[in-house]
Amino acid sequence: MVRGQQYDNRHKRSRDGENEGGEGYPKLQVLPVAELPEGFDGQVQDGATYLALANRANAALPFVSRVPNPFRQPSPALPVRRHSLNRDIVVGQSLPPRPDASCSRHPALPKESWEVLFPLHFVGYRKHVGNRWPPESPIPYPAVYPRIPLVNSRSDWYGFINGYPRKKIQRVRRPKREEADEKTMNVSTSEERAALTVEAIIDGDSEEAMMNDPPVLEDEGEQHRPREPLIGIIRVLSHLAHFLSESIDNLTPHVLLPSQPQTPTTPSSSSPTPLQSVPNPFPNRYARWIFALLSVLDAQLSGDEISTLRELARAAMKVGAWRWLRAVQEGEITEGDIWTFGERWKSARNARTDGSVTGDLVQDDETGVDEMLARCWIVVHAVAAGWGQRDLAVHTCRALAHSHRLDQAQVMAASMTEAGQEAAMLEAATKAEFSANLGYYLGPFLLGMVVDCLLWGVMLSQLALWFSHSKKERLFVNVLL
Repeated sequence: MVRGQQYDNRHKRSRDGENEGGEGYPKLQVLPVAELPEGFDGQVQDGATYLALANRANAALPFVSRVPNPFRQPSPALPVRRHSLNRDIVVGQSLPPRPDASCSRHPALPKESWEVLFPLHFVGYRKHVGNRWPPESPIPYPAVYPRIPLVNSRSDWYGFINGYPRKKIQRVRRPKREEADEKTMNVSTSEERAALTVEAIIDGDSEEAMMNDPPVLEDEGEQHRPREPLIGIIRVLSHLAHFLSESIDNLTPHVLLPSQPQTPTTPSSSSPTPLQSVPNPFPNRYARWIFALLSVLDAQLSGDEISTLRELARAAMKVGAWRWLRAVQEGEITEGDIWTFGERWKSARNARTDGSVTGDLVQDDETGVDEMLARCWIVVHAVAAGWGQRDLAVHTCRALAHSHRLDQAQVMAASMTEAGQEAAMLEAATKAEFSANLGYYLGPFLLGMVVDCLLWGVMLSQLALWFSHSKKERLFVNVLL
């Protein structure tokens, strides 16, 4: 332990050394160092001169040195894109054409300016919420809401968010024997018995009709209605990714990805067809729950939790690609390259503001192309911005490129004429007949070859057994034969 007097002495010696000056560190120097003039360029005569020259050269060296990377390739300059109302103006040298066509800008993707501004706004909103989370005054749990499910109970959370199903009410009816016995006890005349027989027939018909009637459900209560993500019930996130994937996987194959449609999907101008109801695997309710949970989620997550977020983003990508593909197949998007993401949504919003909105437009808000794509891209870019998963944008581009290739295949399949379909069917039938004839003629030949191989095997085994015997055994075998 250093005493106070020793500390003062050491501090005094260090100040004296700083005042004396000189090269190097005098208090740590053990070997003698020569004092050379500034322009000294003579020969080294002793060790003191060598140390002085070494210290001078060491002082002239930089503190940090950097060696250029011989394998580094210059990166092209990124263009600065300014968005105007009519067109995009690119300032600076543009990038060379990309060799991969899947990375081209898909019309279903949002604008590049939105992809730049949304992460900034989302991160700022998360900081604003994080500074006030949890709230100082505890918000009471709604009294009309059911009990919060367990974290690992996925089915209970599904019913909690979407509303629990209503139970069926069964009508209680007494057995026939009891009713018949009770009525026959009070019967006295033949006319009353005949009337009782007719009544029994009518009761049997009414009971059969009651069996065929649809089941009666219980009255709708608060537990049957969907619930919003209130602050007092935000708990989990992983179940929502499963709900999105399950909703997409449960769709019928011909609705999701039809391979060979029987009729062209482009609506005809002469005979318009009514629009079918579009499945909604990603309703607005799910989007509100996901965004609320992402807003209060911790910034530092484990690897498993980051994997859960990525699965959620991939599920949203899958929904977006599916909605775009269905819109192309059903003829909802007919403008081709002129179609712009968000234009129909803006038109619907303006119509709603003007008061000229119709019932069909209100019903189509949640399942529309713009609405569903907007929900999907918000989830994907929120995960990418909040937790540093920048590669999700590339995955989104690839998913839409894959759906674009499927679109082309669907259009080619739909444009096939009846003659082309008949020719394909005839070719398939010809191939099947040729395969059947080939099996008919080659079957006996192959069977004969198998029998010959078995006989040759038996003969070769007998010869091997014959040569393995001695000479006396061979004579004995000849006598027996």
